[in-house]
Amino acid sequence: MAVGLKIDWKQSSILALVVTLAAIAVQWVFANVLGQVIKPLFSAIPAVTPITGTIGSEVLSFVGGYLPLAGLDFMGYLTLFISSLALMIVGELLIDNFKLPTFKGILGMDVRMGRLMSVILYGSVPVYLLLVRFALPSIMTVVGVAIYTVVVSVVAVLIAGLLKLKI
Repeated sequence: MAVGLKIDWKQSSILALVVTLAAIAVQWVFANVLGQVIKPLFSAIPAVTPITGTIGSEVLSFVGGYLPLAGLDFMGYLTLFISSLALMIVGELLIDNFKLPTFKGILGMDVRMGRLMSVILYGSVPVYLLLVRFALPSIMTVVGVAIYTVVVSVVAVLIAGLLKLKI
């Protein structure tokens, strides 16, 4: 991951891929098993997920002006991955440079899950504030983000464990 101002792009990309897979799995379970639709955090509607394709869409629309990307079938997944990567990098930079506390040991969470939750939450805060022009979310949005982040972190740690990845 990122250490100080130096970013480990390979490790951040692997972590973003694991978080993207976890977010897709959680969204599928919520939609197909629980019948609940998860809305993106960076929209005008109160929401539950900080892992959304908004940042990725912005990057790909910029790159799409130079490269023909419009016809690709996996664009939604690619935007989700780019957004996850941005959140991971921003979260790691904030934790490493400002020595922010992480959620280790809370409610029996292991160190990896607590760190991952912290990275997702800290990474989504500045992006959220920039995209919604510093409007504060409602308390229900904060609760929804917290619940969703815990679930995605648990699933991401499980996926990383199954794939024997170091996160």
